[in-house]
Amino acid sequence: MKSTRARFLAVADQLLAGRICIASMCIGGAKASLAIAVKYSATRLTVGGKGKSDTAILSYQLQQHALLPLLARTFALNIGLDRVKRKWAEQIPEDHLEVVAMCCALKPSVVGTWRT
Repeated sequence: MKSTRARFLAVADQLLAGRICIASMCIGGAKASLAIAVKYSATRLTVGGKGKSDTAILSYQLQQHALLPLLARTFALNIGLDRVKRKWAEQIPEDHLEVVAMCCALKPSVVGTWRT
């Protein structure tokens, strides 16, 4: 290879599959965790207006505000991940820089969603 930058870019290209795999695993874990959380919130009863345990905690706005933004973000990131995977699999040389940019942007977005 002609330059240090060209060698670096050649090595970095080999890491794209790893970035996609890490993002896929994070999305899979997020979907499983959210499914458990939403199901639990929908079935776990708490004391309601009648003084009996007859109200699901998901009906409370505080619980909705905790879960629904994460659910929406996971849904949106999953759509983005599907697009990146499709572009990577059907890659043509003219689209290579776009694929690299998409991979480099998506992985930190997905991983950063679940940091506390």
